Amino acid sequence: MTALVLAAIAAEGPRGIRREVLAERFWQNRSDAQSKSCLRQALTTLRKVFAEKEGMALVTDSEIVRLETSP
Repeated sequence: MTALVLAAIAAEGPRGIRREVLAERFWQNRSDAQSKSCLRQALTTLRKVFAEKEGMALVTDSEIVRLETSP
């Protein structure tokens, strides 16, 4: 599921995607609290991956998730 979350984030480009959209898209059969928890876990996994990658970062705030690249 984490790979699908990454694909959805990447597809949105530099503007990013709202956290609630990701949670609803991938965990629609779960409660709001559960879907947010699942999203947090996926983002934690992705942050660890991107911490090891030079030139790319997963940028998050309370509403938006996006990928950022540096030249």
